[in-house]
Amino acid sequence: MSCEDHYEEALTELINAKRQGKAIAHKPRPRGENVVDLMDALIKSLETSEGTREKKHQPVDRKRRPQKRTAKAGRSTARRKAG
Repeated sequence: MSCEDHYEEALTELINAKRQGKAIAHKPRPRGENVVDLMDALIKSLETSEGTREKKHQPVDRKRRPQKRTAKAGRSTARRKAG
């Protein structure tokens, strides 16, 4: 049964109870069957990735700098004149 079917059924029962003059009581909401606690999942994920994080990230050699790019051969770096 879909959520819409449950809603329709509950609404019909509520309308019929009001028509008959009965007291209306709140019903508990139906719970999903596959509910995941996101905080628990996040904590477990962090616990399992702690060991792999240290292996993946090696210390960076700060002394070494990337080489500067130079102009490609055959191309001029000067601007063209208008006109």
